[in-house]
Amino acid sequence: MQNPELATDFYQVLGVPPSASHEDVQRAYFRLSNIYSHEKHPETYQKLKQAYETLSDSRARHHYNALWSHNDETKQLMTEAIRSMTDGNYIGASRRLKEILVRNSRLDEALDLLGFCQAQLGLTDDALNTYSMLVEKRPDVPLYWIRYGDVFLEKAENSPESDRKPLIGSARSRYRKAFTLDPQSTAPYLAIARTYMEEKKYDQALNWVEKNVRSIESPTFEDFDAMFYLLNIHGRVGNSKKVMEVAKRIEDLVPDDDDVKQYVATKFAQTATELIKSKFFKASKQFLNLASKFDSDCKDLDELHEKVDTIIEAEAMWKNIEKDSNIIKPIKTLAALKFVHYSGHKSDDEYESGVKSVIKKLDNFTPPEIKRSIEILKYSYTHYYNLDRDLWKRIVHGSRPESTHGRDIGYSPDEEPDEEVQVKKPKKGVPKELTDPLAKPKKEAIDRSILIGAGAGIILAIIGFLVLKLVGTVAGAILGYALGAAIGRAISPD
Repeated sequence: MQNPELATDFYQVLGVPPSASHEDVQRAYFRLSNIYSHEKHPETYQKLKQAYETLSDSRARHHYNALWSHNDETKQLMTEAIRSMTDGNYIGASRRLKEILVRNSRLDEALDLLGFCQAQLGLTDDALNTYSMLVEKRPDVPLYWIRYGDVFLEKAENSPESDRKPLIGSARSRYRKAFTLDPQSTAPYLAIARTYMEEKKYDQALNWVEKNVRSIESPTFEDFDAMFYLLNIHGRVGNSKKVMEVAKRIEDLVPDDDDVKQYVATKFAQTATELIKSKFFKASKQFLNLASKFDSDCKDLDELHEKVDTIIEAEAMWKNIEKDSNIIKPIKTLAALKFVHYSGHKSDDEYESGVKSVIKKLDNFTPPEIKRSIEILKYSYTHYYNLDRDLWKRIVHGSRPESTHGRDIGYSPDEEPDEEVQVKKPKKGVPKELTDPLAKPKKEAIDRSILIGAGAGIILAIIGFLVLKLVGTVAGAILGYALGAAIGRAISPD
């Protein structure tokens, strides 16, 4: 299957031939959306979605195919336009699409793609004008009405509260037009529900989605999309009973189809991730279990399971940490900071800033107090210690990290410091030269040795003079100097 990021045609984006059936197009889209999720590959996902929407609407697909039935120059411009869109270069794509329309104003799908590019560039007024022209020319294409409504809704989301209501109403009226043209399609139901969600009118939103899913017996990918949206709304209003009822219904409806199972597993995992962000950890665990039921070999799911298990167990033991008087307050605060960061409720920058602030407060405590607190954390509250072992190790070994990621601290957490070779601080009152072999001898000690030696030599010289006269003077002086120097060295501190 061709990489959709390199494709220059919507059929290539989805990896299907121009003769592909609606079911083939749908299956290809949902399979690829598992690989290129909105969270990890937003631009590629957007391209997949655009290709799917165009090719799954029979009338829009007809107009799209017409673009490729013209002369080679038009085909070349179209190839360049889609390549530019794939690269995120919507300005370049817009120029080529306008050139196509100058050559042939009846190529309506080029007008649709132009409106899409304008919306991506934030030129909502230009996009509204483009779609206004398009639906006037082709009022029978549901997709064009939906994209027209999408631009109104996007403008509402970026407008002051006072201007939002009429814009949302305009979006809803366009979606209703698409609904009357194609009441069998899921897209208009969900689009209308979105407008009510923007107004926080959850009952109306639920009503429109339930209209679509009420009679589902053999669901398609789109039907599962609708059911997960229904689950999401119940979650927003806090109706956990309904959430689990919808989840059970989804579980019961999944057919023995690997692609569908993979898609449902991905959606359950995404729901779990959203619940983690909202601090509903135990509920997220249930959805992860459902995801694993339909995709037991997913490494990402295993990592999510481990994360949620850690969060649940750490959350349960927090009250005990708070009450533990043997752990100093800064260590408790660091543990709490790491927990909220790990569970997704603090950004990396917020977390690092908080850690730096708390680290400074450790200077008010002795190393044994700090070490004992971290050891208690390590052996009694293991989940909190395991959230960031490297941070605790750096603190125990006396580092004051400028960064929580081990930068600029002169210590790699992968290499434990050798306790035996660490330089100890000299005891108070002991001269530095006794603890540091590289320290220079004190000048005062050297001078004292010379003076003592010289003084002793003079005294012995006088004694020699009195006893041995002239000969004694010379011998006594020599002997006196030698003995004096020896005595000086013996009693000197050095």
